[in-house]
Amino acid sequence: MIGSSDNGFFSKDVIVCYDSINFRVELENINGCKSVSNIAGNWFKDVDYPEQTVFDSVSINDNSEAVFGWQPSVSGDVVGYILYDYYGSGFSFDTIWGLNNTFYVDLRYDACNESHKYAIAAIDSCGNKSEGSFLKPIQPIFLYDIGFNVCAQQDTLVWEKYLNSEPLLEHYLVWRNQNASGFIVVDTVDAVPAANPPPGIQSDQMWYIDQGIDPGSDYEYFVQAIFGNNSSSSCKKTVDSYSYKIPQHIYFANADVLPTNEIELLVDVDTSVFSCTWELHRYNPVDANDDTFSTTEKSSLNGFPLNIIDDDVEPKNTFYEYYALVYDSCGIQRLGSSNTLKTIHLSGNKPDEPTNRIEWNAFEGWETTIEKYYIYRLSGNESSFVLIDSVNGQTLTFDDIIDPEQASDGKFSYFVEAKQTIGGTFNYQSLSRSNIFDLFFDSEIFFPNAFRPGGINYEFKPLFTYFSGSDYLLQIYNRWGQLIFETTVPDEGWDGTADGKSLSSGLFVYRLSYKNIHGLEIEKKGTVLLVK
Repeated sequence: MIGSSDNGFFSKDVIVCYDSINFRVELENINGCKSVSNIAGNWFKDVDYPEQTVFDSVSINDNSEAVFGWQPSVSGDVVGYILYDYYGSGFSFDTIWGLNNTFYVDLRYDACNESHKYAIAAIDSCGNKSEGSFLKPIQPIFLYDIGFNVCAQQDTLVWEKYLNSEPLLEHYLVWRNQNASGFIVVDTVDAVPAANPPPGIQSDQMWYIDQGIDPGSDYEYFVQAIFGNNSSSSCKKTVDSYSYKIPQHIYFANADVLPTNEIELLVDVDTSVFSCTWELHRYNPVDANDDTFSTTEKSSLNGFPLNIIDDDVEPKNTFYEYYALVYDSCGIQRLGSSNTLKTIHLSGNKPDEPTNRIEWNAFEGWETTIEKYYIYRLSGNESSFVLIDSVNGQTLTFDDIIDPEQASDGKFSYFVEAKQTIGGTFNYQSLSRSNIFDLFFDSEIFFPNAFRPGGINYEFKPLFTYFSGSDYLLQIYNRWGQLIFETTVPDEGWDGTADGKSLSSGLFVYRLSYKNIHGLEIEKKGTVLLVK
């Protein structure tokens, strides 16, 4: 007996998956007699599918495992849940039994290195499955390895979006743990990606750049999606920030004018760095031009200190100023500019005939003072420069009282050399030379008034104590003004002939022209007696 009715009908819920059920009706009168109906029945089947369940979230735990949580089905006959994996072609990979068993840990793979999508369906006691969440599979946040930019000192986080949250995704929280001090929220990222993503970011990816990273610190990050009262967290990823070695010093040690009119430069640099660039600058006061004339990479450094020859200079005309810049391996200028060195430009004059006066600008830029200037001289009677004197570091002129017989050609060449006082941070004692400067005596000229071919004075030519001029021209004319001899060679004289024939005795006119050492035009005229 399953019930009674005072009417001509009866209704009952049938709880059966698929089976036949038969019924009959009994009627009992007041005398206790029973009337029994015929038996009638049919096959019954449960055709009510369970209500679809909803994922609360899918997160990644500290063991790199995907952790699921979902709401219990509102269908009371649900006995379990089927989990589906959309990684690859998609398949069901497990069934969780029990209406209120709504938690699962996926142990099949490393969720920090693979990104999977999941769907869920409820199953009732008759094996009926809900339609499932296949149209809206859940994808947890997949956080890629953190990118550290050593030059910008920043960490870049890139992650795949959390998909199909219910309710809709509101935003992401970026959590950071520096040197195991504990996680803190460092920023909030909108659910909608910002415009102008960094290079390489795809449309289904999010990103965040953490600025101001401390070199040498250990950082750990994870990203949390927020939607309503629910959230989903990514795997934790770590990154070790580091710093490249930054150049610690740059010192311009010397600028030395060579006899070849090139300038040799020495720069003390930090060679312990892995990579950097040294940039040398030159200032020319003549045209007020500041040039970058040399760039040297650490990889091409072949000696210490850095040695550069500057051949695009004219040190006879002016001094030059030099300084250096250093750029680290990220192209960032470090340390400002180096000290600036000013080369020595030497010049001079002759205030009187026996005096050669030289003067120069002070050498500048060493970290210590100038101990003294050495004075060197070269004359025609000497094979090399000779140290003739020295002056203190504040004196910038020198008078050399000379004897014309000291130089066979009337030329005196000078240079000065600055000597650095030893000490300072870099402990150099450099020597820096000036350009070579020449001073001359004007030639003294003597003309014979007669000569005899074949005699002691067998040819006619002017006699110089030394000839230091240029554009030499000696011409001889006869009494009728005809040119009968000329030469541009100072040592070549007239032998008293014309057109290969000896001439008779008589007076002849000579004319000598040349430019002296100061560039002045000199002309001498007179007569000479040819004696036979």
